[in-house]
Amino acid sequence: MPNSFKIFALVLLLLMPFWTLQAQKGIVRELTLDRCISLAQRQSPEANIARKAYEAVYWSYRSYKAGLLPQVRLQADIPGLSRSFLQNTLDDGTISFVKQNLASSSATLSINQQIAPTGGNVYLNSRLNRTDLFGTNPNTQYRTSPIVLGLRQPLFAFNRFKWDKEIQPLRFKLAEKSYLEALEDIAIGITGKYFDVYIAQIRLINIRFNEAVNDSIFFIARGRFNVGKIAENDLLQTELAALNAQADARRAELNLEKARTDLAISLGFNDPENIVVLPPLDMPIVEVDQNFALAEARANRSDMINYRVRGLEAESALSRSRSENRFNASLVAEVGLNQVGNTFLEAYQNPQSQQTVSLGIDIPLLQWGKGKAAVKSALVEQQRVFAQLKLDQRRFERDIRFQVLDFLQLQAQVSLSAKADTIAQRRYDVAKNRYLIGKIDITNMQIAQTEKDNSRSAYIQTLKQFWVAYYRLRRSTHYDFLGGHPLEIPQITVD
Repeated sequence: MPNSFKIFALVLLLLMPFWTLQAQKGIVRELTLDRCISLAQRQSPEANIARKAYEAVYWSYRSYKAGLLPQVRLQADIPGLSRSFLQNTLDDGTISFVKQNLASSSATLSINQQIAPTGGNVYLNSRLNRTDLFGTNPNTQYRTSPIVLGLRQPLFAFNRFKWDKEIQPLRFKLAEKSYLEALEDIAIGITGKYFDVYIAQIRLINIRFNEAVNDSIFFIARGRFNVGKIAENDLLQTELAALNAQADARRAELNLEKARTDLAISLGFNDPENIVVLPPLDMPIVEVDQNFALAEARANRSDMINYRVRGLEAESALSRSRSENRFNASLVAEVGLNQVGNTFLEAYQNPQSQQTVSLGIDIPLLQWGKGKAAVKSALVEQQRVFAQLKLDQRRFERDIRFQVLDFLQLQAQVSLSAKADTIAQRRYDVAKNRYLIGKIDITNMQIAQTEKDNSRSAYIQTLKQFWVAYYRLRRSTHYDFLGGHPLEIPQITVD
């Protein structure tokens, strides 16, 4: 960076009185850009929000994975009481009503395992039922099924497990990539706020410097006016400049306080009073190739995973619509042992075999076009999603290429702005000295002062834009161009 050391040395000298004043109030927090980003990514409110978003997806994925494992469940109804009249048809065809008082209890211990490729599930049950009749002829009876092996298998139905097997891991990977991008978003935001404070600091120092110079010039102008060397108009112009500098200083102090408060909130600090940001010492020269950046973005960005998820979800919706509007069947088969008895032990002695098979069918006979319309709607929606994905991918590639071009242009612009700042500062020094010896009037000197201030502001603004563009390019490609390596997803400890 041209004259970077001179610029930094000047800023340091100008900041010394400011830091001394802050030190009288308490401990000064001197923050570099890297330090601000590190703090913000670790303890800012935005970082906490990003972690919670990741944790929500993490636990959802854990729930999905656990659902693929055998599920053990105990279901019981203890007790079930019934007191009612039951209808009884006699041998001669007459109907009588019998009062019945009973208590029934049941318990089932089951192990279920989903079969993801077919959408069915296999289960192993153990059941126990007890029925107690009350009244004139009390009776207790047990019915047991010590072991029952069963299968429930939909035929031709929509298999959500098949689609979840593809979509759920992608959603979790998407959450990991999104978390990394959220941290890079924090870096982008904190870079802007860091430079807002830095700009406010430099502006305040510059205004105070101008205030002191304008006071001195007004003092000199008053002496010249008293001896008749300048007109009253020139004297009033210098006095107005001195008053404006004082008003500018008050506004600059308020702007600095606002910028520091905003930065403190983003860093998780409670007290913004003693924040002082240090300027970046060097502007690095970074070589970025468009094709390389685009390849890294395609390989790493969450958008690419999101495109795949959206495509799979559209295909899944179409498959569901087709399945729900055509012939479907469901097979249920059980094999096991069962027994009855008047006592608990009798119900488990000499169990008898049991087999159950059933096939249920569901055939839409007349829907007045409802099924066809539902399938057509899902098909059109899939086509819309695919068309949108194609457009999004083209825009994605366009954005990456222009981000690279913007970054390279800003990198060149920083050097030009630094040179312009140096020239404007030298011009101001010459103009001030020439004014002091009476070679130019106050108007020309104030023009040089304004150009000096504008050039300094333009340089720092360009430096801010450069670093914001750099971190935006990092986010877009998941690549650290300064370090020369891909960004790594940070390890998150989930409680």
